[in-house]
Amino acid sequence: MIWNNIKTINKAISGERMLERIREITCYHRIQASEGYRAAAIQCHNKLREYGIKSEILSYTSKNGLRYLTMPVFQEWRCRQAYCELVLPNSKRIADYSEDNLSIIQKSFPCDYRNKTVDIVLLDKGSDENAYEEIDIKGKIIFVRDNFYAYLDWAIKKRGAVGIITDYAAEVSGGRSRYDLLDIKKYNTFWWTEEDNDISPFGFVLTPRMGDKLAEVCKKMRKENDEDSSKPPYPQVNCFVDADFYDGAIENVTAILEGESNEEILITAHLCHPRSSANDNASGVAVAMEVVNVLNKLIDNKELAPLKRSIRILLIPEYLGLSAYLAKIGEERSKIKAGINLDMVGGKQEKGYGPLTISGLPRSTPSFVMDLATLILDEVKKEVPGFSPGSLVPMFNSATAEFTSGSDNFILSDPSIGIPTPMLGQWPDMYYHTSGDTPEVISTNILSKSASIAAAYVYALANLTDKDLPAIFGKANLRMQEELTELLNRAIRDEISNTQLIEEFEHYTEYYVKACEDYLRFFSGEEKKHVNKLIKMEIDRIHQSSDYMLSCYFDTRGEKKPLISKTQVEEKYEYIPYRKYISPVNQLSDYVAENEVLIELLNNYNKMYRSFFSDPYYAELLIQYYIDGKRTVAEIANNVIMDCRGGNMEAVHKYILLLKNCDLVDFKNANNLL
Repeated sequence: MIWNNIKTINKAISGERMLERIREITCYHRIQASEGYRAAAIQCHNKLREYGIKSEILSYTSKNGLRYLTMPVFQEWRCRQAYCELVLPNSKRIADYSEDNLSIIQKSFPCDYRNKTVDIVLLDKGSDENAYEEIDIKGKIIFVRDNFYAYLDWAIKKRGAVGIITDYAAEVSGGRSRYDLLDIKKYNTFWWTEEDNDISPFGFVLTPRMGDKLAEVCKKMRKENDEDSSKPPYPQVNCFVDADFYDGAIENVTAILEGESNEEILITAHLCHPRSSANDNASGVAVAMEVVNVLNKLIDNKELAPLKRSIRILLIPEYLGLSAYLAKIGEERSKIKAGINLDMVGGKQEKGYGPLTISGLPRSTPSFVMDLATLILDEVKKEVPGFSPGSLVPMFNSATAEFTSGSDNFILSDPSIGIPTPMLGQWPDMYYHTSGDTPEVISTNILSKSASIAAAYVYALANLTDKDLPAIFGKANLRMQEELTELLNRAIRDEISNTQLIEEFEHYTEYYVKACEDYLRFFSGEEKKHVNKLIKMEIDRIHQSSDYMLSCYFDTRGEKKPLISKTQVEEKYEYIPYRKYISPVNQLSDYVAENEVLIELLNNYNKMYRSFFSDPYYAELLIQYYIDGKRTVAEIANNVIMDCRGGNMEAVHKYILLLKNCDLVDFKNANNLL
């Protein structure tokens, strides 16, 4: 049944229609909590209503000091005009908001130096304050060539610089270099989530080519001043930012295709980001709108059966809009059975855009939905006859990947939210977060493939039957065997011990067992009883397959499978933490505020323990996911270390203590252990 639906959906999808939606959306400068974002939301809402789909705009207060779940809220920002004009050594406008919205660091504070010149001081020795002890930057604009955030505390707040100029180009190893972006501006923004009366910085953005020229001028003038002190040491500018902050609102656009029950399948895509920002993420929004448009028409025309469960799309300001929505609906989120997150799904692969990739779930949130998504991807890839009789080959690049954060799926897939949500996206993205992300980089073919995958996925979940299970079981079994084979290869390469191999085999196998049990959430009554029988049979097969692979490994090596017992751990890791919050904490620094004790604890953790993980942010998310009020710290740490392929139990322990100090977790069974 899944196969026939995919063919029907493919025929109805229009890449050109989605490209037109992208062109409409990219007319708006869509900074979160802004008039431009609101206008784009209204545009999408009106188009959905033209499609005949039930749609509404949901509004939430946006001001400093609020949180939606764990996400801090900020004020609206409005910029009417901004420019920076070089006046010494020559006259040239180097940044103009009216020509390119990315010429300014978004959420800059107002400034007025139209009638007063300001010096530009080049800081090109890295972000360590000690490198600039002899340089006076008070009242000046600093010119930095790396991530400007590293300069905020000491250069702006402590030493009194008033503004920033940056030509930073975020490079991706093997994906894009500074030289690919010579005439492209990076999207830069301040994130103010609370009042800070000590600083009110502004900033301007240059292309790397412009930055190179300005750096040459800075160095030349500095050298000339060293040789002749009567000559000015720095370039000078006049600049002006007409902007303000105020209490306002953020908006979500939601639309629903109603099914027979109140259960829902969710599609999310973020509508925010600067003008243009076509692949990230007008493409996701356009695909989400196309999915509900096409499914609505196919159901009305009786080409597809009616929906058992509803399908909802949420077009949101990334992270914050989803958090606001989940906070508002509260316990009703349990009616959302699964989701898919669309993030960057239309880039031309011949222009440096990566494969269309389905990223999976954290192992703390086991579900079969990733197996379904990869099964559908395999079907969509069957495009053109190959050399072998009956074979079909794809005309686009695709991939599947393990769980990755960085988009709204990391919130939905948190066990405290409990909505398993794979992500469909592309990486690398040649013009991610730059002025180069325009409709010209969009491929109607990739848009169509993305829409086919998303539509088939949500429709299959909305109308899931027991007849669909055998095919999904088969895909799950293949995926498990691939993962376990990789584990065996790591053991053969002596990357892990036999004991660790067995522990990880059990960890992976348990995930697929729990993922199989997740089907029960989708069925009731007599159908559920039948499905339960199928699940028990499949779980037996999972265990048999895992045991067989492990036995073969030891047999072929002439070794006996070692008996392993519970690893002995220090008593201090045997306490059980439980969460006092819902939804993951994205940045623990948001909870530190001005508390000097907490700041010191966080700084000490960052200095002493964070580096034990190759990707600390990822590890810290997983720690939160595994805190369930049942696992000890030792069990949490073992799971995180396996999922991260490395790490340190003491680092996990210290991070959990940080959560406790921030009043985010509490402990069971902790008497005399800490």
